[in-house]
Amino acid sequence: MINIIAKADAAAAAAAENARIQQAVMDTLRVLGLGNAASTASYSVGQNFEPDPVNRMPRPTGYAARASIRVRLTDIAVVGRIIDAALARGATGVDGVYFESSQAETLRRAAMADAAAAAHADAEVLARALGGSLGSLISASTGVGDPRGAEWFIQRTSGGEAMLRGAPTAIAPSEIVIGANLIVRWRFIPSK
Repeated sequence: MINIIAKADAAAAAAAENARIQQAVMDTLRVLGLGNAASTASYSVGQNFEPDPVNRMPRPTGYAARASIRVRLTDIAVVGRIIDAALARGATGVDGVYFESSQAETLRRAAMADAAAAAHADAEVLARALGGSLGSLISASTGVGDPRGAEWFIQRTSGGEAMLRGAPTAIAPSEIVIGANLIVRWRFIPSK
């Protein structure tokens, strides 16, 4: 997510400044060929609060307009360039860079088949160790997990300093873990 925060004494002024920065960022993304890959994820305008060093309680200090732009990319090589370009155009931060596999469903189903085979083999060993054998299947269900099947990688940065220094933001993909959880029950048949 590309974040934009604009602060001002009046709500309308904060909103106008946020809109100006959003437009600059979106125009830059379009120039980079990402027009359809970028969308507004959230937007809010409200009173801004800052810490008061005397009372240690937040105190109102004007208004803030906050917006987040979600960018979905298929080319990992351009992620750093997109971050740098957005920050250079006035974005105030980046949250939630994450990676997912385009083959996650296929891999999840393969992991589910592997998990089912392992569960069956473990249940057979356990049944024999308890002096019996494995009976018929009673029930099977999948466990609840991350619907993307991806391990999150979070990158937080702020300001356009990297772009201004000429050092591109380096983003490397994290390992994507595709897993499956099964809950399987069989009948236990005791030895006679």
